[in-house]
Amino acid sequence: MFQYSLMLALHSVFPDEEIKGDLLPFRSYRRHNGFELERVFGIRVDAATEAEIKKLKVFFSSYFLSRCYRRLPGAFQKRTTCNETTVMAYDPSVLTVPGDRYFSGYWQNHAYFAPADAAVRAAFAFPPHRDRRNLELAERLTDDQRSVAIHVRRGDYVKDPLFRGICGETYFSNALAALPEARSLYRYFVFSDDPEWCRSRLLPLLGGAEATFVDWNTGTESFRDMQLMGCCRHMILANSSFSWWGAYLNRHTDPVVIAPEKWCNRHRASSPHLPQWRKVPTG
Repeated sequence: MFQYSLMLALHSVFPDEEIKGDLLPFRSYRRHNGFELERVFGIRVDAATEAEIKKLKVFFSSYFLSRCYRRLPGAFQKRTTCNETTVMAYDPSVLTVPGDRYFSGYWQNHAYFAPADAAVRAAFAFPPHRDRRNLELAERLTDDQRSVAIHVRRGDYVKDPLFRGICGETYFSNALAALPEARSLYRYFVFSDDPEWCRSRLLPLLGGAEATFVDWNTGTESFRDMQLMGCCRHMILANSSFSWWGAYLNRHTDPVVIAPEKWCNRHRASSPHLPQWRKVPTG
């Protein structure tokens, strides 16, 4: 979603340029249901051919090898390759330098697609709910002024050295304390790939408040959790792009969004917070 958003921004600032997406790595990418933009949002990406890609970067058919190569110094890269900085800081040249370029990275910074904000929001319009539970819950969340979505990312983050150990019990306790009123006054809706951990670790932090664990959207319907989180009046995010997009696409005009001050275990790394979000310490 971040990468496609950058494509829309590039279309906006370079309207006469031909801009295509490299979808070839998804042939070997198996995590998170693979490439889902077309299936979920109906987005048809103009895909670059292997020959076009080879003109701009050293080509690898493997997603893993491509990621490894991207970390090598610039001297090993083609001059037409533009790599996202390792600390995820905003690089203004991305939207100002014209000509043939290959953009390699995730581009997880709102500044990259701020020029196309309206187009991004329009592109990521969720399909209507088909499951009655989701439809009823979406209506309830939208009307409930005390609904709080809590997203807990476990799974691959538990062992990933870049993300592990950040959003634990201390962070969620700090986040709950940052809500505008006492935590016991809200109704919580927990979205997670590890609901049992949440039941044992989060429930004691909620001050006896009502909690609903949304644990039925799995597999190819997992995106429904993002859609539902965006219906909540308030949100507590994990250091995850999944909950980031749930907050960005939130249906309320002024949601209270609470996010971890630290996003990853990398020295001096930037965090993708929006200015209006409330940042709280993780430790």
